[in-house]
Amino acid sequence: MTNLAWHLRRASDEAGNSVAIFDVDGSRYTYDELESTSNRIANFLREEWGVKEDDIVAALLPSSFWTVAFMFGAMKAGAAFSPENYTLEYRTLVGNLDNTSSVGLVYEESVYPDAPDLAGEADSVRNSATIEEFRAAVADHSDECAIVPRRGEDLAGINYTSGTTGPPKAVQLTHGAVAATIAADRDPIRGISHGDLALLATPMYHIAGITAPMISASEAVSLVVMNGWDVDTFVDHVQNFDLDLFFWMAPTWVRDTLNHDAWGDLDLSGLDVYLAGGPGQPYMYEELREAGARASCIYGMTETMGDAVAHASIAQDQDLEMNIGSVGTPARELGEVKLITLDDGSEITEPDEEGEICWRGDNLTPGYYNDPERTAEAIDDDGWFHTDDLGYFDEKGQLYVSGRADDMIISGEEKLSLAELDDVLLQHDTVEDAGTVGVAHERFGEVPAAFVVPKDDSMTEAELRGVLDEYMLEELARWKRPRLYAIVDEIPRTHSKQSKIAADLEPHVEGVVLGAESEVTTLSVVKSK
Repeated sequence: MTNLAWHLRRASDEAGNSVAIFDVDGSRYTYDELESTSNRIANFLREEWGVKEDDIVAALLPSSFWTVAFMFGAMKAGAAFSPENYTLEYRTLVGNLDNTSSVGLVYEESVYPDAPDLAGEADSVRNSATIEEFRAAVADHSDECAIVPRRGEDLAGINYTSGTTGPPKAVQLTHGAVAATIAADRDPIRGISHGDLALLATPMYHIAGITAPMISASEAVSLVVMNGWDVDTFVDHVQNFDLDLFFWMAPTWVRDTLNHDAWGDLDLSGLDVYLAGGPGQPYMYEELREAGARASCIYGMTETMGDAVAHASIAQDQDLEMNIGSVGTPARELGEVKLITLDDGSEITEPDEEGEICWRGDNLTPGYYNDPERTAEAIDDDGWFHTDDLGYFDEKGQLYVSGRADDMIISGEEKLSLAELDDVLLQHDTVEDAGTVGVAHERFGEVPAAFVVPKDDSMTEAELRGVLDEYMLEELARWKRPRLYAIVDEIPRTHSKQSKIAADLEPHVEGVVLGAESEVTTLSVVKSK
């Protein structure tokens, strides 16, 4: 295994004049420019900041050419790159920096105004700079550098998880695990090649935003960079670029696109789209395909370098055989999947029996940085990563993700998947977004409470309750339906909009106990009593 930065050097050697990055501000940069800039950064880090092999350098930066260059420059210097999520709270970011002992921080105050204070408070940060200072400083350094050799187990980066079920976890990204992901993603999954034009909307503090530039560099693919999801920008890029690939598209983004005024006239011919962060609803695939796209699904997580635990490869026409609702078949080019029971951990071998999804493969993290306890909880002695996702196989061997082990409640004596309720709610015409949590009930212990963002902002909670309760009774068993409805401005989700953040919804129903004989009600009615 060699340093991942060699992908960029080879792209510069073989296709140096090709555009590497179409940047957020409209600028474009070639692979030669990305190579020389990252060389200057590597030299600056070593010569000015004293960065050594295995040190960690952090970034609080929006997605851009310079963030990509910083990542490659850090790896060339033998360091690890740790992009921080600038939407997180101040104390969380201080904890993240101290946990990884990050020695340097580059930041942009426009996305995080408190960054100077953050750099001063984090004990490990010896050097820091604004992006403007950083750009000026690296210009004085040589545009040639030797790439520090790295082994497969050496650290290439740190990426913190979204923290939906507790404090963020510092996932270790090794050169070997990311290299395995690049090879699989480039060839058997997406089949990308030089000359392709790809779009990235995922922020670079997310695993998908970290790996996409490396996958692109491996074949000198041109990458159009968005600074996070924005439906108007996406529509504009589709209309103005001849795109071949959209790296990842969350189901939430699909809904945004289908609701956009331009949707009826949007031509997606020639565009390959992989839904991620959930398999999406059948109508999403139908609409995308009718607009000309090839739409498929890929399932992974930060701990698997963001990529395939399972997929339906467009390159191999597996998307044409994929059952909509599944996430394809296990990614055998990278590893293996097994399902286990939640009670005793025994392996499930029969189809249509739900269990926890476990993964073991070449793209798996060795664990969480400086966190042996949570590493041991997640990865067992046989190397299986326990995802906390629930799923089942059908008779054809296709995998279905049915929810989270931690997104379940016990209602009466029955397990109830809140993810199932979320999916059904999201299919109703009046719903813009929705998420459910458990609320206390005198008789059943817990029942579902539904938080909804209606498309019509003039709709009252009482009207919403009436419409959706009737709908849910048609779609689900009576005992599963939500017993409490509330209108909210938004459903809090992870930075990639892949998962609801239940912990941010639960305070709304803290202290609420529904009576044993209570009918389906609304939060405003309960709070008024």
